[in-house]
Amino acid sequence: MYDETVAGLDQLPEVERTILTRQYIEGEYQPIVRDELGLKSSAYYRRQIKARRHLADALNEAPTFQRLDVTFTP
Repeated sequence: MYDETVAGLDQLPEVERTILTRQYIEGEYQPIVRDELGLKSSAYYRRQIKARRHLADALNEAPTFQRLDVTFTP
């Protein structure tokens, strides 16, 4: 499962990958990540949703996750 998740993250644009990695994996505080990326709150939120949706789509393509039907709900 780790390999599929990393492969899914690698398919994301850099900003989306940074958001998911720093906020959810490294546990950084969201305003710090947002400010360092130079995004306003609304733009950060949209990119975060987009990143999570793209990761769910990538995981659904991986054989390991196909039976699970990973979905994203904002």
